[in-house]
Amino acid sequence: MGSEGSGGESSAPRDEQLIFMSDASAEAERLMSALRSRGYNVVEVPLALLVGRVSVQKPALILCDVDAAPALDQVRRLREVPGGGQVDIVFFGQPSRSLDELRDDVFHESSGFFVRPVDTFGLLRKVEALIGPPSEPDPSRRAGTGPSSRPPA
Repeated sequence: MGSEGSGGESSAPRDEQLIFMSDASAEAERLMSALRSRGYNVVEVPLALLVGRVSVQKPALILCDVDAAPALDQVRRLREVPGGGQVDIVFFGQPSRSLDELRDDVFHESSGFFVRPVDTFGLLRKVEALIGPPSEPDPSRRAGTGPSSRPPA
């Protein structure tokens, strides 16, 4: 089960449902909460630690604040990590700086761009289009939120 043996030089397997959030803005918590409520596994990873983290744990997707000064440099370094070129990246940013000054770099390095404030529903659709629906929906969204009646495995 899964997509093992996909080739590549990755030292760690890609987690098909793992999302790294590298965004220090106040908006990040709202976006992470929305993704988690849909059942995605979202981990906050500071921009300074992103390359190191990707070298040992491959996410399916990185959500990144492009307005942070070293963001594009970090993404370029990330692409050099074995398997880093296979990770989808979606940037968030202010329209003036991101689109005017960084247009070519942003669009070359990413799978998407959202202008702040980020449209949560649009982001959820983009995430699902890139990495698929969550493998296990959040159990709190189902009727009868008690413990599972399935026997332990």
